[in-house]
Amino acid sequence: MKKPSRFLRVVATLGMLAGLLAVFGAAPAAAAADPGWKPGVNPGNLQYSVGGAQEVYFPWVYNNDNFGLGEADGSVTIQNVTDIDGYVFFYVGNGDGWDYTTYAYLAAGASKTFSADAIGVPEPGAPVVAGLYEDVTSYNDTKNVCEGDYGVDINNDGDFLDCLNIAVKKTELWPLYAAGVAKSAVAGASLPYTTASDISVSGYNGLSGAEVGVDLYDDYADGVYIPLIQTNGGPGGAWNTRVTVANLGTDANAAVTLRFFPNDGDGSGSLATGWQENILVNVGDVYQLTLSDLVPEGWTGNLHILSDDAIGAIADRYKVGTDMWLTNIGSQANFEVQDGSFCQIECGDFDFDGGFYYPFAGQYVLFAPTVYMDYNGWNTGFAVANLIDADNNVSIQYVQNGNTIQVASKRLAAHGMLVSYRPSSPAQDQNQQNPMLEQFAGALILSDEPVAAAVDAVKYFGNDNNVGQAMTYNATANLSNVQSNPLVQKGNPANTFGATSGITLLNPLPVQNSITVYWLNQSGFNAANFGAPTLIVPAQSIGIAYSMWQENLPVGYYGSVITVGNLPYAATTGNVDYQVDGDGSVIWNSYNPCGQFRSIDLFECSFFFGGD
Repeated sequence: MKKPSRFLRVVATLGMLAGLLAVFGAAPAAAAADPGWKPGVNPGNLQYSVGGAQEVYFPWVYNNDNFGLGEADGSVTIQNVTDIDGYVFFYVGNGDGWDYTTYAYLAAGASKTFSADAIGVPEPGAPVVAGLYEDVTSYNDTKNVCEGDYGVDINNDGDFLDCLNIAVKKTELWPLYAAGVAKSAVAGASLPYTTASDISVSGYNGLSGAEVGVDLYDDYADGVYIPLIQTNGGPGGAWNTRVTVANLGTDANAAVTLRFFPNDGDGSGSLATGWQENILVNVGDVYQLTLSDLVPEGWTGNLHILSDDAIGAIADRYKVGTDMWLTNIGSQANFEVQDGSFCQIECGDFDFDGGFYYPFAGQYVLFAPTVYMDYNGWNTGFAVANLIDADNNVSIQYVQNGNTIQVASKRLAAHGMLVSYRPSSPAQDQNQQNPMLEQFAGALILSDEPVAAAVDAVKYFGNDNNVGQAMTYNATANLSNVQSNPLVQKGNPANTFGATSGITLLNPLPVQNSITVYWLNQSGFNAANFGAPTLIVPAQSIGIAYSMWQENLPVGYYGSVITVGNLPYAATTGNVDYQVDGDGSVIWNSYNPCGQFRSIDLFECSFFFGGD
């Protein structure tokens, strides 16, 4: 794609560091006036294309939404992952399209958080789209046009020989890469902060506009997958699941098919023991269902959603008895499976779409940076769904301190699933002799064909006030030299209360990786007197950047973080507040420079750096 000459196109990685330093050393920008223009949702009048990545889609933003835990409120955080200042515009679904509600100035690298009320979300909630743009160029003048160049008889004189001056009016938008996350809480009155008045916290990654789309021509893997929905029991009673499907496309009455595949425990997957449901959903509208209305207690399975238009979906899994709340964003199957997404033989170049070069030759790989191996009483569960209509061999292995430990391996039938659960063992807490216990690790999910995976962490047991925690994220193929984290917070070190973030950096490669951590405030420049620490992450290990350890960050800080490595890595951001009455935990995948958290093609993803 052609970029305007006043921008310098550079591949993310080495240029990113120079760009960051230039931006972060700048003085804060002055408050911006109303830009005087509104781009609309998925506009066609772009000066150049970034593949739709200027937009972030949220299938559902809560506003006094009581689906089982009490009234939940939501917020969205949008980050500008370029080094060019811009404006973010918000659109809220009205059941028959989108309503423009508000805008905000967003400095380079910065993020801002907006409550549901602030961006005009009605009760009990609605889908939301955010679009990030640097500028708009307008042309309103005359232009000399020759009929023969266009094959149009402009003056209707029966020939194509004339050249005429005609009026031309054109407006073009300048898009910027964006990333965004949702954070929600019951009751959530102070988001993104949480307090002792809240009883449960959750959140999910927003979908890049580059991922939101429909692919009806790829028979390999289509639709949206949610790897785990459930009504099964356990400590504190049964789980339940609410599914929300949003029409994020352009056509009214989108056909939506929901296919429910049960977990039969043997890797099989068939509608013979499941079922499907067909509905119509308007643009900017949603369809919601509660799983316990359809199946008895004890059911687990995965959900495959097909549509003839662009859709997004989330699954809210919750347990009333413990106030636990987990939210997964649906995995776009046709986005996980891209051309050249893995290497059959040793590759001389990096390949980031769904696999990687020679360490994982011949297999697809998803990365799970945050895995608890009975760590301080946490359980870890993997739910892996087969995306294709054929058998698929899947294995899961932990990566920790340079070692790999295989914990599960199974052949999955078409649309079958694998559930691997590593429970906490309270009697063996603090057991440092067993390599499977008391470890904080990462994981690789290897497969012959594409899969989608959700990774859960749940804490039922312990002798302190941080039990009853739960968080979930999607394992993805997002291996990148640069990762962005839209929402990072710091609580109070004196009592460990207040939302606090930890960034986990998984290095799955056989060599060490130096990764620099840049902490930003809402104006986009470095937090005052903080600096930029570097972590040396050993081969096949994880590194952790914990906000509570950053002594120069003020109590109550929230902003964004960009991490820059010498080599590609995967990352997540955990966010925990132990003063929340119940579950105070949430986790998000990090975003690459394209504003995507699932996969990346480094050679198509670039940063823009200002200059004339």
